[in-house]
Amino acid sequence: MERSLVILALALIFVTAGISCRRSGAERLSAGQVNPYRGAVRDILPQQSGDFMLVQASSLEQIEEDDIVNHRDGVGAIYNSSNNHTVQHLLVAFNSAGDAAKELDSAEKRYAEAHMKYRSEEVKDQQGQTVGRRLVVNDGKTEAMNWTDGSLYCTAVSYTGYSSEFAKNLPY
Repeated sequence: MERSLVILALALIFVTAGISCRRSGAERLSAGQVNPYRGAVRDILPQQSGDFMLVQASSLEQIEEDDIVNHRDGVGAIYNSSNNHTVQHLLVAFNSAGDAAKELDSAEKRYAEAHMKYRSEEVKDQQGQTVGRRLVVNDGKTEAMNWTDGSLYCTAVSYTGYSSEFAKNLPY
C-alpha cells in the first residue's frame, strides 16, 4: 500500500510540478556544495522540514522510477505534518546543473502538453545570484513544485496545498 502511494505520488509529480522558496529554518547548502552536488542525496534529505517529519524514503530504483534518466543518485520521500498533511518529495542529483535543468525543461514540456497552467521563476541564493529555476502549479487542491538548485532537481507535491510550506524549510 505504501509503495503504491509513493509510485502514485511520483507519477503525479512528473505530470504536475516545483519550488525553491527561500528557506527560513534550515541552513541552506552553498552554491559550491550543489554545483555539482557530489554526495549521496540521503545525506542531505532532512528528517524534518518545518512541521513535516520524514515517514518514508526510497531510492528511485525501489519505487521503479524510470522517467528520470542520466541521474547520479535519487530518493523519493513522504513527509507528514502534525496536522496530518502529506507532502511527497523527490530529490535527484545530476552530474551537472545543465543536466538538472534538462529534467526541469522536460517537466515544463509535460505541463505545456497537458495544458496545465504553471508559473516559472528564477531560484536565487541568499546573495541574489540565480542558482536554478522553479515551476509552480496550484490548481486549488494540489500544489506541485519542481525546481533546480545547482545539479539538484527537486519536487514537492501536496494534495492539501502545503508544498510551499514544506519546501521553504529545505536546505536546497
